Amino acid sequence: LYALLESINLYAKNVHKTMVIYRSDKAYEAGYLVVSKAFKEVNFMKQGNQPRNDFKPLTLQAFTATDAPYVVFAVDDIVVKDTFDCAECAALLEKEHAYGFYLRLGFNLSECYALGSCKQALPSLQKVRNCEDVYEWVFDQAVLDWAYPNTVDMTLYRKKDIDGAVRGLGYYSPNTFEGNWHGQAQSVIKRRGLCFSVSK
Repeated sequence: LYALLESINLYAKNVHKTMVIYRSDKAYEAGYLVVSKAFKEVNFMKQGNQPRNDFKPLTLQAFTATDAPYVVFAVDDIVVKDTFDCAECAALLEKEHAYGFYLRLGFNLSECYALGSCKQALPSLQKVRNCEDVYEWVFDQAVLDWAYPNTVDMTLYRKKDIDGAVRGLGYYSPNTFEGNWHGQAQSVIKRRGLCFSVSK
């Protein structure tokens, strides 16, 4: 988590607000205290004694904490490794009428980690007009990571596009949220995603 937050501060521009939902026990509490002191601008939201019951309410609280029209979800094993500007990604999302801007995807992604690092083919990536380093593809013309539109791994979405899923799905953890959200992928499978040539 420290590495994720540090890398966001270092490489991500125009991040409006960062919210962290976490759960802890005595063994980890001192570590979370170190992280929260190092990142005073981040809002830390601790789960209680029944984390299965409070994950969704805390997610909704984080989702609605600002009137920003966009959101990026991340999990704590992600590290940002190169610069990107959330405002520019949002502008391209609008210009191209895309579903999401997938910061984790790029030409360098040749294996699917979720399926045991099996090989995966790149989709037919088309360069976005008047953009030096942004590409688009259609989800239903892709496989594995490229055909997985609903993810909590560093993708910028319009809140209005995913509001129904965030509010309406049943979930009690990041994995159950993403899994149940993936169950709704058919509704957006004909849409397009955006990415940089190399994952950020």
